[in-house]
Amino acid sequence: MISIHTQIFKALADETRLQIVAFLAKRKGGSCGEISTYFDTLSQPTLSHHFKILADAGIITVEKRSVSRYYTLNKKYLKTFGVEADKLNSKEA
Repeated sequence: MISIHTQIFKALADETRLQIVAFLAKRKGGSCGEISTYFDTLSQPTLSHHFKILADAGIITVEKRSVSRYYTLNKKYLKTFGVEADKLNSKEA
């Protein structure tokens, strides 16, 4: 069993997931559809895979709204591990 620290930093070690975190850090959250317009080179199943890894690590929270899921960044949780999400750069910065 891997530690939560390892799980968090492995999740953040991926460039796409780091960009998702930076993207969400600048917003209150978003649905998969909304986020996918920003990551237009990735398929919806690929994005869902990245969201699952981030959610399993506690980095994002997932709320089911009707037929879609809404993702928000867990900034306070990240900060307990020394990660300041607001200081991350995304490809739009």
